Parts: sequence; structure tokens; C-alpha cells
Amino acid sequence: SSGNAGAPGQVLTSQGPNASPAWNTLENQGYVKGVFYSNDNSNNYYTGTLNGAGYTTINYNNISKIDNSVIAYSNGTFTAKKNGFYTIHSSIAMQFNGQIAKGAAVLAIMSNNNLMSATHSVHEGQFTMTTYGVSVSSSAYLTAGQTFYVTHVDHLNHNVIGRNITIIYTQ
Repeated sequence: SSGNAGAPGQVLTSQGPNASPAWNTLENQGYVKGVFYSNDNSNNYYTGTLNGAGYTTINYNNISKIDNSVIAYSNGTFTAKKNGFYTIHSSIAMQFNGQIAKGAAVLAIMSNNNLMSATHSVHEGQFTMTTYGVSVSSSAYLTAGQTFYVTHVDHLNHNVIGRNITIIYTQ
């Protein structure tokens, strides 16, 4: 049958049983959208701290996607542009350059200096030239203007040889 073709950017949505479908914008429907992706393999050296102080904000340099209508990014800090649920998953790969890898690593997601989520992992004391990874995830309802960032610390001197992040927005 023929009908209205809708406007650019609109999607046809069901209105329920016994009702004709209607054209709507995606923003007027509940949806899930990937808004930020970064995968960086640069090598950065960090000095370990024995007391766990000295968290370092992770800076994502190799951005493959950013939806500027939903999220802003600058020097390691993200700013929500829309109210909604944000799911954040980040991981880093560390290399200890032949040290006895006995200690602990923490990767944390912070919002306005409050902890959203953290993961704490313990190195088992093995001598390693290989990599060691830590991942963290969090989901939170953020309001427009709210900021967050990912930080890490390790008890040992180490190189961060890879970092990635995926941020999903749900209205």
C-alpha cells in the first residue's frame, strides 16, 4: 500500500495492536547508541607508588568515533551532553619490563571526583616480560554537563602499552 514516506532521519514505529504505524525521530524512542570508541597502542611510562596514591587520568588519543551531540571529550575528561544512561567500559594493558610483578593495579571511573566504579587486581608475583591487563565497567544515569574520567595506578613502575574505551548511551 502507499503512504507517507516520512522525513529524512525518521523511523517507522509501531503504535500497538490495531493502530497504524507512525513516523518518529529516533530521539523520541528509547534507543542504545555507541557514542565514543578509542583504541590506543602508544607506550607511556608511569612510576609506581607503594601506597596507591598518584592516580593518573587516562588520555585517549586515537579516537575512532565520537558523537558530539551526546558526549564531549577533552584531555581525558568526558562531559555528558544529554541526560541518560551511559555505560562505560575501559581497559589498559601494562608491561613491567622484567620486574617481579607483585603488587596491585587499580582502574577507576570517577565522576565529579566521586567513584562510579573501580576494579582492583593483584599481580601474583611472577617475573614477566609480558603484558597484564585491567578492565573496569560502569553504568550510571548522567545529567547534561556532568563529567567523568578514567584513572589508573599501579604499585610498580610500568609502561601502559594499550588502552581502550567504549561508551554506550541509552536514552
